[in-house]
Amino acid sequence: MKLIVTNKIPENPEFCPEKEGWKPLKEPKSVLVTILIASPVGLLMCFIVLAIANLMGITVDMELNFSVILALFIIIPIHELLHALAFPESIKSDKVIFGVLPKAGACFAHYEGEMKKKSFLISLLAPLLGISVIPLVLLCVTHIKFPFLVTVSAVNALCSCVDLFGFFLILFQIPKASIIRNKGFKTYWKQL
Repeated sequence: MKLIVTNKIPENPEFCPEKEGWKPLKEPKSVLVTILIASPVGLLMCFIVLAIANLMGITVDMELNFSVILALFIIIPIHELLHALAFPESIKSDKVIFGVLPKAGACFAHYEGEMKKKSFLISLLAPLLGISVIPLVLLCVTHIKFPFLVTVSAVNALCSCVDLFGFFLILFQIPKASIIRNKGFKTYWKQL
């Protein structure tokens, strides 16, 4: 596992996708463009979390305040850790890179090796399920009113928009029996 601060997701020079028969995924050309495209979905997911909480009698103020900023600082490392825990070999692997992209205002967990399509999809959904869906379900089942947990769930739902966008790109473009690998921000796949 490595920790880095960079302006772009690292590209493993040993991986030459075109020479090795990998096909590129049709996806936006940059992290920033992806964030802009996926943001409406994130806003919708955030609204759904808040609407469910409101139905349970939990009201949350989502204006930019201490609670929202604290939720963001709590979410970011846990969100990226949940991605990495779903990678092959989990966080013990030297192929796992955690990083910050200051220009894009984003953090990432990156895996430099190959993953089966199913594992890749699970790694994309892990933070949304672990930080937004499961806590919200627990609040619904237990009837506990915990507004800060709703704030955390809503902020994470917003932050998961790029993951969900990637999930659907991969789900609909890549055949089931395939492996996936990234070279920097670009995603490649190959059928088994």
